[in-house]
Amino acid sequence: MATQRRTKRPTTKRELSTCTAIVPTRSAAEEAWHTVQSTIRKRKQRIHALNADIRPLEEALARFERNYRVQLGGLQDRLRVLRAEIHTFEQRTERIHARIVCDPDGLMGELFSPEELKEIGEFFDFDIPESWFAGAENDQREDADNPDDDDFDASGEGWHRLDEHEAMGKRSKHVEQLKALYRSLARRFHPDLASDREDQAVRNECMLRANAAWQQGDLDALQQLADETEHLAPDWHSWAWDLRLASARREVDRLTRHTAKLRRRLKELRTNETFPLWSSGGLGESLIATRKRSLERDIKMAQGDLEEAQHTFRKTMEMWAGDAATA
Repeated sequence: MATQRRTKRPTTKRELSTCTAIVPTRSAAEEAWHTVQSTIRKRKQRIHALNADIRPLEEALARFERNYRVQLGGLQDRLRVLRAEIHTFEQRTERIHARIVCDPDGLMGELFSPEELKEIGEFFDFDIPESWFAGAENDQREDADNPDDDDFDASGEGWHRLDEHEAMGKRSKHVEQLKALYRSLARRFHPDLASDREDQAVRNECMLRANAAWQQGDLDALQQLADETEHLAPDWHSWAWDLRLASARREVDRLTRHTAKLRRRLKELRTNETFPLWSSGGLGESLIATRKRSLERDIKMAQGDLEEAQHTFRKTMEMWAGDAATA
């Protein structure tokens, strides 16, 4: 049997490739920036979820408060006015009694101011004599000529008025900071820089916030808006990575504070003592009805107290006027 001779395959030596490619690498600041961007996305998702939980609770609370004001607001105002009138008549009565006992000769000046005299005249339905106003006007002039010590500062040689140079300097610095930041934001949100309709809407909203903060003189609100929207700056793409990283970290801090604020708000809504009232329509309506009956009862009692206070003041005023006429 003939043996088959195996043919040896020629081996070829594989040569190592000498081809090299340039692979771009990220700097440490760029790597950190991308990591922080992931944290920012998570924070924003959490904020969105918290807002979704808070919104229906706040809407329910707002409906309850609106219904409460509509049904009870007028009654509360009426009761407040009645109690204020009672307090006024009681004070004036006490003032007359104190004058009769402590200063029967009227050496301490006029008993009532011109405004009070006019009200008293309307109450008794007669015109107050001009002579009654003379003493009160003299007292007012004396007060103007002799200001209270609170308007002065004791330091150095004698007394001198407190100037407002320091306060004016602080206000001027505040206005300059406000103006510079507002102009910076106005350039950042210029409509010509918008890339599409969505970008245009974002810029319009930010400009509305900037205008509102400017009108209110709220420097903190402008600074917060500036921190939130640094990425919209016209020269953002030319920023170095370390500057972008610092901006991103400030954004993380802001979102973290905002998340904590929303968590506190959600806890306040859920643990509030009135939560069962406005979260359940039937219980809230029952409370409003009960409170309405209570206010109506208090108003009726206050009207009686007011009539009594007016009667007492009338008698006391007549007694004091009679003593003054016979003095």
